[in-house]
Amino acid sequence: MQIQGLQSLELVDEGFKMFVENPDGSKAVVPGTAEQLFVMVRSVHSDAAKAARDRIKNERLKKLSRGTPVSLNTKVTDEEELDQLVACTASWNLPITENGTEVVFSEELVRMVYANRTFANLRTQVERAANQDANFTKG
Repeated sequence: MQIQGLQSLELVDEGFKMFVENPDGSKAVVPGTAEQLFVMVRSVHSDAAKAARDRIKNERLKKLSRGTPVSLNTKVTDEEELDQLVACTASWNLPITENGTEVVFSEELVRMVYANRTFANLRTQVERAANQDANFTKG
C-alpha cells in the first residue's frame, strides 16, 4: 500500500549517520583529528526498536498471566526508555577507552553511556534523531 508522498522511511532499519555536536553546538571530533564523531541511529519505527517494545510488553504480560503484580514506577519506565534507545543505536565511532584500551561497541556499552548523566547531551541528540522521521528518508 502507498499513499503518495507519505511513504518515506526507507532508512528506518538501516539508520542514518547522526553527527554528534558538543553542548555548545560545535561539531564533536575524534581528538587530534578532524574526523567528526557520529552515531548510526535507527528510527523508533525500526524492527529493532519494535522488538525492544515487544520484549517489554511481553515481560509485563507474562507476569500478569502468572498473577504476579506488575510494578510501574519511574525507575521501570526509565529503564524501558533506555532499552528502546539502545535498540535505536546501530553503531558509532565514539573513541571510548577504559584503562587506556579502546572499548568495543556493544549494547551493554551503549546502555552504560546513555545511562550516565555525564553524556546527557549525546543521549538527547540520539533520542531526538530517532524520533525525527525526516532523518530516515533518502534524498
